[in-house]
Amino acid sequence: MVSSKPNSVFPKLLLAMATAFVVRILPLFMLDPAKFSFGDQRVYLEVAVKLFKSGFLYEGNPTAMFPPVYPIFIALVSVLSRDPMAVRLAQIIIASLLVFPIYKLSLRFSSRKGAMLAVFFYALYIPAASMPVFIYPQMLASVWAIGFLAFNLSLSGRPFRWFRDLLYGAYIAIGGLLVTMMLPLAFLPTIFLLKKDLRRWFLVAAGFLVILSPWAVRNYAVFNKPVLFSSTGGKNLWAGNCQWATSNSGSNPIYRTEEGVEILSKGEIDGEAEFKARALDWIFNNPLNCFTLYIKKFINFWRLYSAPVSFGEVKIGKEEIVFAFSWLALLSVWLASSFKNRRDSTHLVFTLSIILFALSYSVFFTRVRFRMPIEPLMIILASGLFKSKKKACDQRN
Repeated sequence: MVSSKPNSVFPKLLLAMATAFVVRILPLFMLDPAKFSFGDQRVYLEVAVKLFKSGFLYEGNPTAMFPPVYPIFIALVSVLSRDPMAVRLAQIIIASLLVFPIYKLSLRFSSRKGAMLAVFFYALYIPAASMPVFIYPQMLASVWAIGFLAFNLSLSGRPFRWFRDLLYGAYIAIGGLLVTMMLPLAFLPTIFLLKKDLRRWFLVAAGFLVILSPWAVRNYAVFNKPVLFSSTGGKNLWAGNCQWATSNSGSNPIYRTEEGVEILSKGEIDGEAEFKARALDWIFNNPLNCFTLYIKKFINFWRLYSAPVSFGEVKIGKEEIVFAFSWLALLSVWLASSFKNRRDSTHLVFTLSIILFALSYSVFFTRVRFRMPIEPLMIILASGLFKSKKKACDQRN
């Protein structure tokens, strides 16, 4: 068959890449320009543009509100052009190039036809189409997640090499310094990979600390308090665990409450401690409400469309319907594939990691944007629904 020949794959992948590029560049011309400065995008740009000259500053003051990797990425792109459009185009190109690793990794779980289906599904996947045009770290986090899957698979069953485990730990740290919630995603696969080998755990921890230490030391020197990843953990914990929080209230409406404004006025570091204290106080004094809200936030993580919805206000348009059908298609096939491949230990571990990722975010607050890093992983795992019987038997054996 023509499709089985290796030289017939590359043209199809180029077509998928071109399709992905077109689908992802269209939102630049279709979305309201006001959305490009919404939320933290403006703050990311302000921190990044002056980073190489002045360090991590926001409004003239030292900051650790964001982990450093994404601002560094923006700063590197800004060397070529300070126009935010350069960052968006760079992200669109990177997102389009993901068709190649998605195909390669899908072959581990599926047939060639299944892998190619995964590639074209990713290229046309509507929920991911607009993500690269926004200056948020989730698109780069999806690149990291795919790289983590590849790294983990490359180490599985291979002879011990100390530098590989060192690099593996360093790679996990980079993920944490990109989006801190990548750490729960790496947790279960790392346990499954290293098992009880203390030597390997030591090397992975060493690699992790080599990358984390400069940022942690800088923060302690600047703030005289330990800040390992960012100074917003307590703030985000309070936004998702207070009397005003709902399943989909997010953060900004909570920060604008009278209590939120009061705590923010204390400054970044002192305010962080106060946010954490008040969040924990509410959690311990309202255990039933906290648990109920946690379940609702977990459900909200898997919501059908990205437009925020508050109680009594539901808005569903064409965009939301297309978004919902695309997401439901992926979710359904991923769940079916997870059931079919439940005896494939690697498939099972990464499926559980995706669930742990959602559970971890639900401790704070959930947004559809937050699940974007795992959706390419879900596409790769979903391709396992099209696994041949022979491959399934080989992997079980």
